[in-house]
Amino acid sequence: MKKYLPKALSAIIIQTQETPEQHTRKEVQLHHLARKFALQLAEKVRAEELNYGTTFQYNMVFMGKTDLGGYVTVEEYIQGEFVKYINNNGDLGVKESTERRKAESLVHFVMRNLKDN
Repeated sequence: MKKYLPKALSAIIIQTQETPEQHTRKEVQLHHLARKFALQLAEKVRAEELNYGTTFQYNMVFMGKTDLGGYVTVEEYIQGEFVKYINNNGDLGVKESTERRKAESLVHFVMRNLKDN
């Protein structure tokens, strides 16, 4: 479960002009959209019988409300070290690797699909 720190809540309200509820709802929706694109890429790789290997996958994320009226996101705990391969602004997070190239290919796949629609 993730909740916003007070400093992050202030930034959300000031910078986005959204309520915490609106912002949390949007975060969950964006995660579901990313999950959908990752599944579409995996299907395309399978259908075209590409030698791509394992694709990225996103687990489900849910929105919750605390007893105190705050909003949280809830997702499955994944054991291991977290590695960020690419940031939201396109900056590459780690040195050259197969995983980083796959993260970049997922971004290109998403951008192409958004452009075509």
